[in-house]
Amino acid sequence: MKHIDDELISFETAKLARKKGFNIETTKRYLFRYKEHESKDYIAPLASNPLHCDILAPTQSLLQKWLREEHNTHIWVSCTPYLNSYSFNYNLNRKIIRDNVKYNEYEKALEYGLFKALNLIK
Repeated sequence: MKHIDDELISFETAKLARKKGFNIETTKRYLFRYKEHESKDYIAPLASNPLHCDILAPTQSLLQKWLREEHNTHIWVSCTPYLNSYSFNYNLNRKIIRDNVKYNEYEKALEYGLFKALNLIK
């Protein structure tokens, strides 16, 4: 059986999630140094040096669950088979919002939806 890994959120989404209060420990982090970033395994606690800043790098599904449980925001991706495209939808406090932006990959549509939903959090 093929091993399937859950996608990590992008660096930009991780920075926004941190700003919005995401703080669940993860096994991966983005190491932010001198305006460069890279993914690395978790090794040490958050860096105290302001030039070296670790940013939590959750999987897409963990961030999706956090948004659902902490902010009552439900995100789901729709597939349009005949167009071979995916778009995202989300329910924010019982208000359903659909975005017609199309992606060729499920994970890219979900990433876009996570980023958009984070931007709606006050």
